Amino acid sequence: MSARDGEKDRFGLSGLVAVITGGAGLLGAEFGRVMAEQGATIVLADVKGDRVETVAKDIAAQSGVQALGLMADVTDPQSVQRLVKTTIAAFGRADILVNSAVTENAASRFYAPFEEYSLEDWEAVMAVNVRGVFLCCQAFGREMIRRKRGSVINMASIYGLVGPDPSLYAGTPLSLPGAYSASKGAVISLTRHLATYWAAHGIRVNCITPGGIQTDQVDRTFIQNYAARTPLGRMADKADLWGAVLFLASDASSYVTGHNLVVDGGWTAR
Repeated sequence: MSARDGEKDRFGLSGLVAVITGGAGLLGAEFGRVMAEQGATIVLADVKGDRVETVAKDIAAQSGVQALGLMADVTDPQSVQRLVKTTIAAFGRADILVNSAVTENAASRFYAPFEEYSLEDWEAVMAVNVRGVFLCCQAFGREMIRRKRGSVINMASIYGLVGPDPSLYAGTPLSLPGAYSASKGAVISLTRHLATYWAAHGIRVNCITPGGIQTDQVDRTFIQNYAARTPLGRMADKADLWGAVLFLASDASSYVTGHNLVVDGGWTAR
């Protein structure tokens, strides 16, 4: 084997089981596909049960690996425990956990001004982004401790690091809710805590902080404003996160833990 082949193998995921929450969503489904291409067995979890089953079947058909789609609510302790039990029963272990579930709040409520933000909506954001990460890390962490190895990847945000730029939202129906910023800051802090807390058990815990991701649903004015503010001159594409998630999931990052990998086109460098 050449040195180059060895380097490629370090990014491979063959023989590993990856659990991805938010598996029917934009990033969760994409992570499932790219990790399957590297040989991982995939478990996708999402509150949208029918949708996540379809995504898992598509991944299995395209990649040839095993892929399972399960309905799960990350805010519900019993649902998370069922997810763990089903994963272990099906595949014997969980080597990788990617926490990428997102909130489903109505846009008019999610983007409400801070002064008018209801406690109900604040708690709904926190339930998925913080409570869900806590519950999944705790439940799957127990299994990883038992096996003395694992990689946990939490999805954060640039707004867990910096405050929003109000000029981005001029002329758009969007804003940046304080609940989202607070929740992603909590994810970054929890990541660092668990990285040191679980280090002796062979478990690495890192997070990915993406910048804004462009989709067909994003307001065109916002896209233009965002691109003008970003050093690389554009919003992120979901493919821009492939390398980050494969790096942190694989042995290529065997000496990396407690790290917040920022993939933002230079946004936070200013």
